[in-house]
Amino acid sequence: TKGFVVADLNGNNLINKPGDGPRGDDEAFSNFDNESVDVITCALSIDYLMDPIQILKGCNRLLRPGGKVIVSFSSRFYGTKATRLWRVTGINFHLELVNAFIQYAGNYEQPMAYNITPSIPDKSQKYRDPLLVVEAVKKKS
Repeated sequence: TKGFVVADLNGNNLINKPGDGPRGDDEAFSNFDNESVDVITCALSIDYLMDPIQILKGCNRLLRPGGKVIVSFSSRFYGTKATRLWRVTGINFHLELVNAFIQYAGNYEQPMAYNITPSIPDKSQKYRDPLLVVEAVKKKS
């Protein structure tokens, strides 16, 4: 199984302007052939990317027709690493934002969103943080 890390967040200090952090340059995807994968996940990291639309375009290039991109996120994030837009908005806006990223990336079917937060308390009787997933299927030519 091949995998890759899009960006090293160690240098991603409070991001307030374009160019301050990781972005979706083509080099992140250069080791993969077009239409060579069935599923791509972006787990708990969309909030740290400077150009998530470009990343999702790259994902689309890598996905086979009918392949799926799955983006998951929570209400928790590293405040010193997340983009300013993510830091100053709430989880409902984040849901709309991820949907918009996918729409603007293009060539995906209508995204679907799911709340997969466990509905039972953990051992301390506290409810867990929300966990949301947005997935989209690459259009079949």
